[in-house]
Amino acid sequence: MVRPRKRKTGKNSQDIFAPTRSATRVQGRRPGRPPIHEEAWTKVTVVLFNRQIVFLDRNPSLVAADTVRSDHRGGAVGAVAHLIDRGHRRIAYLGDRTVISTARDRHAGYLEALRAAGIGVSDELIRQDLSTSEQAAYETQAVLELPEPPTALFTSQNLVTIGALRALRAAGLRSRIAHVGFDDVLLGDLLEPSLTVVAQDPRELGHLAAMRLFARIDGDRSPAQAVVVPTRLIVRGSGELPPT
Repeated sequence: MVRPRKRKTGKNSQDIFAPTRSATRVQGRRPGRPPIHEEAWTKVTVVLFNRQIVFLDRNPSLVAADTVRSDHRGGAVGAVAHLIDRGHRRIAYLGDRTVISTARDRHAGYLEALRAAGIGVSDELIRQDLSTSEQAAYETQAVLELPEPPTALFTSQNLVTIGALRALRAAGLRSRIAHVGFDDVLLGDLLEPSLTVVAQDPRELGHLAAMRLFARIDGDRSPAQAVVVPTRLIVRGSGELPPT
C-alpha cells in the first residue's frame, strides 16, 4: 500500500497555495479559498515568507515594501488633455475592472483632466469593469448610440482598446471619432488612422524593480521606496481627429 506523501512545510516551502492560519486571518477568508481581488494573493505571500520583495506595477498594502510602477494617473491625464486640446468635450472613458489599482488610477486621471479643463463629468460616458474585448465592443456601441454621443474615446487597457476599435469599425466611425488607448496594441501603427496610445516602458520597469530587489538582498534596510516610471504619449493620428 502506497501512503500519500505529506505536504512539505516549513520556512523554505515553495507551496504558496497553502496559506497558513495566520495568513488566512489577514485575508479574512477560510483556508483553501482563493482571494477575490487580484492583488490579495500577493499580500498573502508576503505574510507567509517575509522575504525581500518588490511590487511591480502594483501598490503594496498591509506591508511596507518597495514598488516600481508606471505613472498610470499621469498618463491618463496626458491622454485626455491631449483630446481636450483638440477641441473635444464629450470624451467617453472605457475602463478595466475597478478592483485593479492601475484601472482606478487611470480613471482618476481621466476625471482629473476633465475637471482641470472645467468640463463636467457625464456618468453616461463612463463604462467600467470591462475585462474582455467583447464587453468593450458592446459598451462602445452603447455610448456611440447615445442621443449625444462622444466625439472621442479614451480606452484604458489594451483589450478594451481592441473592443472599441472593432465597434468603431463596425459603425464606420474610425475616421470620425478620436481615440487614444492606454497601452500599445500590436499592429496599432498599421491601422488607418494609426492608433494614438499611452505607452509604458516595460524594460525600465523590470530594470528598476530588479535593482531595488538586488539592493534589498545586499542588505539595504532603508524605508520602502515608491519608484514611478513616466509613460509616453505616442501620437499617430487617431487621437488628433477633430470633433465632428
